[in-house]
Amino acid sequence: MKKIILGFLIFWFNFSLLHAGSFYHQPPSTVLQGEKLRLELQSMDFDGALLYPTVYYRSLGEFDFHALPMENDGYLFYAEIPTTRLNPGKVQYYFAMQGPTGQPYTFPEGAPYSNYYEIEILPANQRTPIKKIEVNLISPEEDEVLEPDEVFLAFSIPLDIEHPEKWTYRITIDGVDHSSRLQTEGHVIYFTPSSVRSGSHTVSFKVYNPDGILVGHKQFQFRISDMPSKNNAFSYKGSLFLDNRTQTIARNNLNYTRSGLRLNLNYRKFQLDTRLMLNSNESADRQPLNIYSARLKYQFSYKYYLYLWGGDVFPNYDPLVLQGRRIRGLSVGLTSKFFNFDYTQGQSLRAIEGQTAADDPARIIRRGTYAQKFVSLRPQLNFGSHFSWALNLVNGRDDPASIQYGGNPKEYLVVGSSLDINLHNRRIVIHGSAQASIKNVDATGEIDFDTLATTLDLSESEKNMAERIINIFTKPGFLTLTPGLAPLPTFAFNVAARFNYFNNSLSIMYKKIDADYYTPGNPFLLKDISGIFINDYLRFFNNRIFMNIFYNVYQTSESQGIAKTSSKDIGASISLMPQSNLPSVSLTYINYKRQNDVTEEDSLFIPEDNATQSIGLSGTYQFFAGKIRNTVSVSVNHFLRDDVYKISQSQYNLFTVGLRNYFPFKLVSRFTYSKSASEFGAMDVKTTNDIVRYTIGLEYIIDNFVGNSQLKPFVNGNFQTIENSTLSRTYKRQNFAAGLYLRTKRLGNLSLRFDYINYGNFRDYKDTILSTRYELFF
Repeated sequence: MKKIILGFLIFWFNFSLLHAGSFYHQPPSTVLQGEKLRLELQSMDFDGALLYPTVYYRSLGEFDFHALPMENDGYLFYAEIPTTRLNPGKVQYYFAMQGPTGQPYTFPEGAPYSNYYEIEILPANQRTPIKKIEVNLISPEEDEVLEPDEVFLAFSIPLDIEHPEKWTYRITIDGVDHSSRLQTEGHVIYFTPSSVRSGSHTVSFKVYNPDGILVGHKQFQFRISDMPSKNNAFSYKGSLFLDNRTQTIARNNLNYTRSGLRLNLNYRKFQLDTRLMLNSNESADRQPLNIYSARLKYQFSYKYYLYLWGGDVFPNYDPLVLQGRRIRGLSVGLTSKFFNFDYTQGQSLRAIEGQTAADDPARIIRRGTYAQKFVSLRPQLNFGSHFSWALNLVNGRDDPASIQYGGNPKEYLVVGSSLDINLHNRRIVIHGSAQASIKNVDATGEIDFDTLATTLDLSESEKNMAERIINIFTKPGFLTLTPGLAPLPTFAFNVAARFNYFNNSLSIMYKKIDADYYTPGNPFLLKDISGIFINDYLRFFNNRIFMNIFYNVYQTSESQGIAKTSSKDIGASISLMPQSNLPSVSLTYINYKRQNDVTEEDSLFIPEDNATQSIGLSGTYQFFAGKIRNTVSVSVNHFLRDDVYKISQSQYNLFTVGLRNYFPFKLVSRFTYSKSASEFGAMDVKTTNDIVRYTIGLEYIIDNFVGNSQLKPFVNGNFQTIENSTLSRTYKRQNFAAGLYLRTKRLGNLSLRFDYINYGNFRDYKDTILSTRYELFF
């Protein structure tokens, strides 16, 4: 129970660190709407094999999490969430992945049931007023039609700007950032893309002054002809990286290296995208860490194409069917105006042999993992741009011959349909999904159908249905008739609608997923749940006031009898964003209620009869002190769990104040003070834990360090004082970090970071981490 309570503390500790087992994560600071929210997860030790890493995120009040697969660049796993479609306010997220033997994990521990990370998205209009400049478009002309190999983008800024090399320029094409490849010649900034697909493209070019403030913006469109280029032009682009990490964690010394290469080749309408990832931790006794991938596309136009994808492929169908799963095999498909198609075949799990006792070879002390054969199929009909209907099939089968020492080989089959409708320029969006799952928990041996039906005690109607299902899916080899087959399907349904009218975004969803429903295409799917989830975002007074209201009524553990838990969530937040020279303020209230029929005498289940309330108040203010731009933030959070079972009661209070200073000579400093007080249990089992924390940081930017390179050294310090009633003592903990980033336009980027962690008189550990990384874009 204490782990659950501590999980809630992490939920409210907005800048807390995740160092659970093998991974480390530090939530970023607040992000302005429209900017990319970059989330990073770092591997901390040799045993931390991370497979299919995915970040799940949602706006406050939503029930469903959106899934985004993470990039695996060395020891650093990251994802960049576009915030343009997120409303200002709180965003919750967590990480999910598989271990080396296929077992699922989530970070922070307990997610998504009781624990997530949280960050605040601020409206873009909070920037301090500043004098704007005019950005002139030199090439191409707006809405000009170009050949694929004749694209040259060039901009100019006013000639009265001194030292334009000290300014920062950003360019995106269709939302993809290409800023690292911009070239400057005085007051002219230009970029030549290696390849651009046919069709219409939107370019966004932004100019930031030396203080990092947006002062100029130019957005326009151009079009690439659908006809093949008159020139036999060949183009390419790519990137590579090399990571090395040397560390001592809890007296365990590790040194490992990771590297990667991405190469994109283009010739007329052909495009080949290749990816190679190498990891020194790769081993035959764990799931693959190396990635090999090549995707060949033939483009009919910028939206429609044929593709052949080999190696490690990541098809995405529907969250209830296939999402974020790496398949080592082959995928072939078509995307067209009237019909889409995907077929994938390969292996979703590598075979890992089990282990027997040295003194008794017949006794298995660790069961192995079977190789899992994977097949998926998705045809989709498109009726114009407003309606699409898809059929889904996903099949995963353990290969009994792949290992000698394992458990029962299993088989899984999911079939179903998905429907998508959008109307009135996507102001009305409806998504429906209905899927059926059949599984075989022991695919060994043989049995006739009548014996199986008698064993399962099927009624006559159930027997007729089961026989039809077996006849359909055993003939193509998706399932086998064995004693472990459960021929009657379990189901998963999801219907969601979103309405965007009158500065209001209303989402309504109904979801029901059976306890035995399982798809090999999404092992992290939350099951045994049903309910209705309502969420509404409102904007008032020219986007000066934002409000979010949500109401969820649902049941979990529905199949567990007395452990069936009824939940009711209600919450609201309001954010006042006045003129940019005034502070912004946000107020949040949430109430969660949980109840089931489990009593304290039932040792198999956790009793629930509680109400959890949380109240948060935060404010941010930007101001100038002379030429120094400052941002001050203050937040107060109160958390209270009122539980019938007093041992599970808890409360938590957190106060945080932070100050960030931007000096005109490229120095940035930050200081944070926080104090938390927590209580767990009641009366004679009550424990307390108080933490005082100071964080300081400095970074300095040196432009034109060598040529046009930029050097940014930094240093951070974190000092904590912890007083715990269980330990009956106070101890201190310090974390120091220092490093530098060297960025060049042609020779690549180099980063170096050293961390030192001292646990004081709590543990006799002196942890160190030395990380180096080199990356090059070409």
